[in-house]
Amino acid sequence: MSTLEIRGKLADFAEQLATGTVPQEVVFSGPAGTGKTYAILLILHLLSLEHPNLRILIARKTRNALTESVLVTYEKEVLPVTGHQGIAEGVMRRVRQSYVYPNGTEWIVGGLDNDTKILSTSYDIGFVNECIELDLIDWETLTGRIGRPGRSHNRNILIGDTNPGDSGHWIKKREKEGDLPIWTTTHRDNPGLWDLEKNDWTEAGARYIGRLQRMTGSRRKRMLEGQWVTTEGAWFDTFGPQHISENAEYNHIYPTYLAVDNGVHTGALWFQIVPRGLEKIVHVFGDYYSVRIPAYQCAKEILKVSHERCQHMIDEAWTDPAGGAHNAIGPTLLSEYERAGLRLRKWPKPDVLDGLMFIESLISITPPRIYIHPRCVHTIDALNNYQRKQHNGQFIDEPVDPQHPYEEMIDTLRCGLMVTLANRRPRSAKVAKTARKAVEGYRVR
Repeated sequence: MSTLEIRGKLADFAEQLATGTVPQEVVFSGPAGTGKTYAILLILHLLSLEHPNLRILIARKTRNALTESVLVTYEKEVLPVTGHQGIAEGVMRRVRQSYVYPNGTEWIVGGLDNDTKILSTSYDIGFVNECIELDLIDWETLTGRIGRPGRSHNRNILIGDTNPGDSGHWIKKREKEGDLPIWTTTHRDNPGLWDLEKNDWTEAGARYIGRLQRMTGSRRKRMLEGQWVTTEGAWFDTFGPQHISENAEYNHIYPTYLAVDNGVHTGALWFQIVPRGLEKIVHVFGDYYSVRIPAYQCAKEILKVSHERCQHMIDEAWTDPAGGAHNAIGPTLLSEYERAGLRLRKWPKPDVLDGLMFIESLISITPPRIYIHPRCVHTIDALNNYQRKQHNGQFIDEPVDPQHPYEEMIDTLRCGLMVTLANRRPRSAKVAKTARKAVEGYRVR
């Protein structure tokens, strides 16, 4: 079986699979960009062309994630290598249940979120993409479906691939117990990133590795070095003293923004975007937090902080659109804010994960692109304590909910930055106009 551009441990695996000397279970672990998913799919594709009547399971925790990732790679990148695009014809990807080869080999595809069909039969080989998302019981259940009666058992294997996660994950525990070998892939295994002939990074590889090298903390260890490290669930694990500076003070020559997340818990912060060469740096110079304070009184307190921090010089003021909803006990929050003299635009509802990743992008590089004034204790506490949700011992890219008071400050920060620095604004004529008076008596530039 030709390995084409397959390298490293993946090339060793291809050879073992061809000779029937593979282990019963194996997980390939490596940072994103090492090419492990593509290589595994290519190896299985070449094996399928050579061996008739195989049953191969291709799975992920959810069917939707499988459709939008693995199946796209298989159809768009793997099948064209040998000119077998016709295998994918005839059925739309999102409803496809299997791929059938001319020699009778069949790939069955599915998500473990709807596992009735895929777990009701057995397979010669199973491949689980991003197996870190699985529970231990999911993995053990799949191992029981590998090995069809009456078939040769020298190629019965359950394969997983994953990006590195927390060191306490069940995958690492099984490895330590000697039950699950983890084979590591590196960025040099990807021909698009590393040129073997030149023994150097390609142009694309140099750019990509350069970005990873600017990361710090556990994110650098996972995404660049491929290590399994524990983060204790802190979302902004690279936030630290280097991001806290008295230089992040109000400066009248730069635009000033106010963002408010209102409700039972209310958070507000004041920030500016300051040019530094070709870059834009965020200075958070004021914040506010309250709980169970009537909207009118809350607005008055926010106005007081605005007077103290920036002499009421506000270029734009934004808030959560939920504040405009009517309720059964009285007027809307926004109308109470206006009655107090504080008028706010409704920000669009950006994707939560996009916003959190945007904050991370400002925090994680060196030097940072966001600085918090030491007086902003609510914001500093939020960045230090905002947590990821834990699922089956693995911290995932989803925040704990609720987590007052931190979420109010983080929601205010992410939405404020998305509508200003990231320029994620609604496309309406009203918002496209120049900055209007946000607060009665404010001086508008």
